[in-house]
Amino acid sequence: RDRIPPLQEGIERARQLTEQLLNLARTQAGTGVGTTVNVSLLARELIAELLPFADARKIDLGLDELVPLTIDGSPEVLRLIVKNALENSLKYTPEGGEVTLRLDADGHRAVIEVADNGPGILDAERERVFDSFYRVPGSGGDGSGLGLTIAREAAARLGGTVSLHTPPDGAGLVFRYQQVRRK
Repeated sequence: RDRIPPLQEGIERARQLTEQLLNLARTQAGTGVGTTVNVSLLARELIAELLPFADARKIDLGLDELVPLTIDGSPEVLRLIVKNALENSLKYTPEGGEVTLRLDADGHRAVIEVADNGPGILDAERERVFDSFYRVPGSGGDGSGLGLTIAREAAARLGGTVSLHTPPDGAGLVFRYQQVRRK
């Protein structure tokens, strides 16, 4: 009985790694073309899906929809990008923290941000975290270091970019996805 919990944890880590490797392979093989994606609806679906995890960690998970947002692309690929950002924020934000999914448009550019008040990532590490299997030293957690690699690859397939920023108040991290809107 003592051996079962560590075995289950190992199996879960292997399952997550396999899922991420499959997502990376699908993203690299895909074209990123699709249809018009209702980002507002996608955001609500992801918030509802991740709310139980946020509640369990006593994290205030919210949506700040500055404009109703639609973009051209693959709904599955965009979902992968935004879900990865939300899961990372929820994983690394301490209990009692805040994570906000923000939708905006800057001129003809769609902007999707996930902002948190967690520990953030040092400027010197911000590009490295997009490298496959890289994890910030001392960050803890049980990730594989593939999530942001997949997000950046997926963003490129959609014609967008992902980047990490320090929030205006200096606490936490902002994950930003930007894509030129054709409309």
